[in-house]
Parts: sequence; structure tokens; C-alpha cells
Amino acid sequence: MGRPRSQAAREKVLEATAAIALSDGLSAVTIDRVARRSGVAKTTIYRHFEHRNALLIAALDRTTDAPDCPDTGSLTDDLAAFYRDLVPIFATPDVRTLSLEIFGAAARDPE
Repeated sequence: MGRPRSQAAREKVLEATAAIALSDGLSAVTIDRVARRSGVAKTTIYRHFEHRNALLIAALDRTTDAPDCPDTGSLTDDLAAFYRDLVPIFATPDVRTLSLEIFGAAARDPE
């Protein structure tokens, strides 16, 4: 039976991944670069994350809070409230740029 996965190592990896993605874009995020920046061995990264996309999703999921999903009783009002909560998230230039990169990458990658 192997050692338990280190939560501290996972946190370092997620922080490094988010920092690289926000500063240099998605294409700059490589396992090698994340390992160097985080100080965590590549084998440990792969123990926590099956592949680069899983790592990116986990790290980027932490960069913003998810907007609330309101239930006003009206679909129109629900959508209006949802989008009002969503606008400030995209007001941050880094998040806006990264979001566009994510949408572009998703269109090219069926996974």
C-alpha cells in the first residue's frame, strides 16, 4: 500500500498551476513547469491528477467563486440574477483573458 497523498503538495501544485495560467496563459502550463515552480515531484503531481487537463480544471476552479444559482420562481429572473453575479467575475482582466483561452481550448479538445 502506497503513502497517502499529501494535501500540502496538492495545494502547492494547484497554486503554482493557477499562477502560471494567470500570468502566462494555459499553453504555458506544463507538468514540468508546475513541478519546478511548486517544488513538487512530477510523480506526485500525477498521483493527484491523471493528466494536465484535470490539473488545469482543479486549479482554475479555485481562481474564482462560482456564481449563485438563484431560484426566484421565474426562469427569466433566475437568468438575470445569475448573469448579474457573473459579470464581476469577468471584470477582472486576467480571469476574462483566461476564460477566453479556456473556451478556445475546449473547442479544440474534445476531452
